[in-house]
Amino acid sequence: LRDLVTITGNTVTGTSGAIGDANNGEFSTGEGIFVTHINRRLNLTIAEGNQIRDNFENGIVMIIGEPTGNLPVTAPPRADITISDNIVANNGIDTANSTSNESRGDGIRVFLEGNAIVNRLDINNNRIIGNRDDGIQISQGELTTAISGNGSTSQLNNATISNNTIENQVQQGINVTAVGGTANLVIENNPSISQNGEEGIAIFASGGADTAQINANVRFNTLTDNLGSGLLGTTINGGSLCIDLNRNNSNTNYLLTDAGGTLQVVNLGDVNANNIGLVIPLGAMNAQNCF
Repeated sequence: LRDLVTITGNTVTGTSGAIGDANNGEFSTGEGIFVTHINRRLNLTIAEGNQIRDNFENGIVMIIGEPTGNLPVTAPPRADITISDNIVANNGIDTANSTSNESRGDGIRVFLEGNAIVNRLDINNNRIIGNRDDGIQISQGELTTAISGNGSTSQLNNATISNNTIENQVQQGINVTAVGGTANLVIENNPSISQNGEEGIAIFASGGADTAQINANVRFNTLTDNLGSGLLGTTINGGSLCIDLNRNNSNTNYLLTDAGGTLQVVNLGDVNANNIGLVIPLGAMNAQNCF
């Protein structure tokens, strides 16, 4: 069985909520659009002119998978997801009925938990502006680790982030973090990842009970005036990251650091020649390809 869900043409603004405690299985409320999927198959499209603005928490958030281990999931939940042609702006603010000093409010937030499998994630042609946390954040195993101590075995098989304008977030423009599972990710042709309060793009691969493997092609992006690096890639605690940097343009550096994992860079010897902006690889090894 497959659930087909399409969300188009909505304006969602001023949603109130409260901060939850993930360690107790509580999730914050006050999102613009909230999706959870724990069983069977989901085909989800959020597209065609949704405007998600000025909400208490994240603009668009989804939890794919079951992080607690307490619910009867007979087979890995699977999903195909498209998020396209939306405006996601200024989320994570106090509203008339809700206030908090907590850092919050990603534009688009995707959790992969437990044994979830996302066969396709396509985030394209969105305007993601001025959110109070990250513009786009994708994490694998974050809730599972907080609740059960296991990093999850989730799979992100085909993710693409392309042709988006991602500007003026309080933290990162794009944040990809994994403490378990595997991910194949392409970040390409984004015309402006700019003026964000931390890095333009940040990729973290970690480990623990389960070890993360992230393979990332990052190419043809324009990264301008981010307060941190244009791109930050870090491996810790046994995590693995293979990254192919090609034809990006940044006026701040690209910082790649192995701090206790495995870091591979495609064509390491030519990576500075292939990008505009200084690439600083610390502890990296050369790779022929990532995929």
